[in-house]
Amino acid sequence: MDEERFEDLLEQFTSPADIESALREKKAGGPARRAVGEIIKDYPDVQDTLDLHEKNKQEANLAIKRFIRISKERGLKTIRIISGKGTGVIKKFTSELLTALRQQKYILHFKGEKRTASFVVYL
Repeated sequence: MDEERFEDLLEQFTSPADIESALREKKAGGPARRAVGEIIKDYPDVQDTLDLHEKNKQEANLAIKRFIRISKERGLKTIRIISGKGTGVIKKFTSELLTALRQQKYILHFKGEKRTASFVVYL
């Protein structure tokens, strides 16, 4: 597609308000960033749950990563991972893994739920 044809299509399918908005964003250095808390307040309630009871660390690792990947493929936004109270080994491992995944930007955010020994994960 040549440049003139692209410009014609752009003008045909872009409203003046969209163009003005894009120019403001460019001038401001990009789209405004929203805080995580502001973003997740619009997320749905928990849409699916993974229960890690009876799993060891290796099994939990594989299950968590698979569950998150499949949840993202399904377009889910909010999931719960139940670690259970037990000895606390799986709960600690799950928290560490979710922290690493958040740092890698694979998940948006997570929060622990003490009373149910689980984590709500925002994708």
